[in-house]
Amino acid sequence: MDRKKNTKVSIYMPTAAPPFRVAFYVDGYWGGEATSRALRHKVEALSGRETAKRFDYRIFCAGTNMANPRIRVLRNFHDLVTDAFFEAADLHVFEFGWHYDIFDAILFCPEQSRTAAFYHGITPIELCADQDKARRSHMQKRNLLTADRVFCASPYTLSDLARFGVAPDRLRLLPLPVSLTPRGAVSKASDGPIELLHVGRLTPHKGAFDLVRAMAGLAPGLAVKLRIVGGRDEKVAPGYHESLKQFIAANDLGDVVELVGGVGNDADLSALYARAEAVILPSYHDGYCLPVIEAFAHGCHVIAYDGANLPNIANGLGMLVPQGDIGALGAAIAAFVAAVAEARRGGTTPVIATSSGPVALDRHRLALAAYTQRFDRRLFEGSFLGQVEDLLIRPPAPAGGRIARPDFPRL
Repeated sequence: MDRKKNTKVSIYMPTAAPPFRVAFYVDGYWGGEATSRALRHKVEALSGRETAKRFDYRIFCAGTNMANPRIRVLRNFHDLVTDAFFEAADLHVFEFGWHYDIFDAILFCPEQSRTAAFYHGITPIELCADQDKARRSHMQKRNLLTADRVFCASPYTLSDLARFGVAPDRLRLLPLPVSLTPRGAVSKASDGPIELLHVGRLTPHKGAFDLVRAMAGLAPGLAVKLRIVGGRDEKVAPGYHESLKQFIAANDLGDVVELVGGVGNDADLSALYARAEAVILPSYHDGYCLPVIEAFAHGCHVIAYDGANLPNIANGLGMLVPQGDIGALGAAIAAFVAAVAEARRGGTTPVIATSSGPVALDRHRLALAAYTQRFDRRLFEGSFLGQVEDLLIRPPAPAGGRIARPDFPRL
């Protein structure tokens, strides 16, 4: 008689019962800031109506402008590693794209816990005003080698980490969702100046200076208005904002170019996207570039440089020009403005240039709407939740990079 062998399937489960404890880490948790917005989606995935009973969480950061009792603002590293939630957490999730002290805590997480990081990409050293901190950021990147899992928003950052030496079985592609969507139907103006928009921090690698130079080269009298949205950061790019102002004044662009500053309110930023016909993004480095998807969601054409992740995220729907070619950038802007202006005069639909060829603007906007559905917030939250649950049921991976924990309270 055949006898079936009794086999046992060994599935690891966390020692704690639900709610499972998840600790999130970010340098600063600020309303409207891109990395903070990415973290907020992860938090919302664990705190929804159907998931809130299964998870407890804390957000550890060095500063915040948000009122949330689960946020822990740290004075120093000691505050973190002596925190009871840090010690008890089942999963630690770190945001990383620039050096911050708290990210080193990944090396001291208790052995029974899981660690994960979301890698946003690091700006190359040669593009940074603060080259010392850029070097420290690239050195701190080695912490990713110790993580049980590393999430990447784009194929560009994923291939970066594969080349860096992160094991392929620890890498996961997890594109960020579009979090800024129109508050209603978008209707572009049919008269007045053709409105353009630039969204990004006022740092050299985001290309705002290239953009104003391109605007200075446009034909005089062109009915166009450019708004540049981005907070000034004198620490990262000292004098950059003032240089932009001086260039705008010296080239009589005051009526054409407006430096809006930072816009922290989602409704206000959405309204600016909704007014714009095109968003111009001459960035020299973006690990993801969420403004492309935000622009598409608001029916805006995108004109951008062709470096880093921009070809991936534009997906053939934008018009890409060679990185650093200000003449080509200006020509692409001029051609788009001319097409829209001519169509307005004739009461027709403009045909615009994209990297995939010319297309009627009404058909183009239908394609944009279809594409942005891939970046639905609920899809992201479901994917992230699945990754969290997978991490919690897997046995610890031999990361080999965690440091023997000293007796922190006695230090």
